[in-house]
This record gives sequence, structure tokens and C-alpha cells, in this order.
Amino acid sequence: RDLAANRLKKEPNPIIVNEDVAEIVLFDRNDQVKAKAVIDVDDVDLVKERRWGLSGNYVASRCPFFIHLHHFLIGGGSMIKFKDGDPLNNRRSNLMRVGNGKAKWPV
Repeated sequence: RDLAANRLKKEPNPIIVNEDVAEIVLFDRNDQVKAKAVIDVDDVDLVKERRWGLSGNYVASRCPFFIHLHHFLIGGGSMIKFKDGDPLNNRRSNLMRVGNGKAKWPV
């Protein structure tokens, strides 16, 4: 199925729900599928109304305000580390708050 067909630029992203994970389909400026971000099925209702895209290597939304997906899911104000080093994996089990910003980030 063509996920970009008949898609309006301002519409929220399609979300593919599997058994215990869901994928947010991310598009480039030409409406081509660029990547898929993984989230927990329980978080679908939280993210489904926003339009998500890539900001560098991270998933982010700009409307109505800029926020990275990982901060949107577990709250801002602190550094968040991706346990597996993959910023497209935004399952809560992969997100870890780290202290005062002195964490060593995966390479």
C-alpha cells in the first residue's frame, strides 16, 4: 500500500500498529517514506494527532511547538539516552533519563 497516496502535507503521520509495537511513518519533503519510528502501542493515542518528522537523527514535531518524540513521551527537562543507541526506537523500555547531562552518549 502506498502510504503517501492522497496524503496532505499537514496531516498526522500514518501509524502502523503491530502486536506490541507501533511504527510512525516518517516522510521526506517529497512525500517519500524516509524512516519509521518505533513506539509502544500504548503511546499511539498520545502521538497520533501530531505531525512527526526527522530533525537530524531524532524524531520531532514542530506544531504547535518543537519537541523531540522521546521528550514528548517521557517528559522534558532532562537528558534522555537511547539504551540501544537508536533514536528511532522510542519505546519506553529503550528510553532512560540520565542525570545532569554528563552521560556518555552512544557512538
